[in-house]
Amino acid sequence: MKNLMIFFSFLIFPALLKSQDYVHPQKTDDGYIGESTYFMFYNHFWLNMNHYLFGTAMREDETSLEKLVDAKIVNRLSSDEKAEVEKMLDFYRKNMVHEDLRTGDYQYAFKRWVVQHSAKKPLPSFDQSPEHISLLNQFAPLFRKKFWKELKKANKRVYKSNIKLVKKLEGEAVSRLVHLSQTEWQKEKIRVDLSYLSKRGRPYTTTRPTTHILMETELNHKPVGNWFELLFHEASHHIIYPSRNFVGEIILTVAKELNIEPRYVRELWHIYLFYFTGRVSEALLEKELGIDYELYMVRNQVYNRSYPKVDKFMPAYLEGKESLVEVTKKILRK
Repeated sequence: MKNLMIFFSFLIFPALLKSQDYVHPQKTDDGYIGESTYFMFYNHFWLNMNHYLFGTAMREDETSLEKLVDAKIVNRLSSDEKAEVEKMLDFYRKNMVHEDLRTGDYQYAFKRWVVQHSAKKPLPSFDQSPEHISLLNQFAPLFRKKFWKELKKANKRVYKSNIKLVKKLEGEAVSRLVHLSQTEWQKEKIRVDLSYLSKRGRPYTTTRPTTHILMETELNHKPVGNWFELLFHEASHHIIYPSRNFVGEIILTVAKELNIEPRYVRELWHIYLFYFTGRVSEALLEKELGIDYELYMVRNQVYNRSYPKVDKFMPAYLEGKESLVEVTKKILRK
């Protein structure tokens, strides 16, 4: 019954959060670590704690704390502190991990709300989510003392190892992606939060009311160039949509012309997004770093059944030899 009440409270809480005015990213915001022409980067305490607990609780194949938590951290924990960590993970397993970090109503609203709060003060309480907020506030001193130093450093290392490359290549990357998507880049700088953990090591993006990226740092900083590609993949979510803007509309128009039901092309926009950002990143990274860069979608076999056909026909669009309509017809024809 207790967990059921918590679940229903989460349904109410997002509605209240969404009603708040959106606060645009500022240099004075807690966790700010730097910016480039198109991005503002943050290393936010509360957001990291939430994602660390969420990502750790997701590792269901492991049961012992020693296997779940980095040895540098767990070896410094007393028995009482280990019990406190277990309590938090148990709460997340029972009440949090059922919901997607990107699309879940509560996590979506919580991310937007929590970044507005400073690590120097406890989170304000909400009647609609008393247990979650209370537990985060109780756990914060231990997280700050035994976890945050290591995780904060790890995030900053990834930021420092990529920011020069981002600053140097972002102008050309944005220009090429705008050209391919035929959609303007947003004028406001995109907020990028660094988090040591996410859901199964994946970055993600929300686009309402404006673009907000979560970049994971535990895994995605390797190989060289991967973090750069993923940053622009996530950022491009605001210019390439499944059912609107140039790319999405072209796909649906061609599908209708070929009498293909929309459900059969519902992932094609995302395949194009992976391909566009991959090829743009590949060209820039190989020119700048002199490396033989392999696309993320190839290395990780993302949409591997569709990739060969897309790779066969899409270069003609990238090179300006054919329109996206012509290329999409070839891709969708059997």
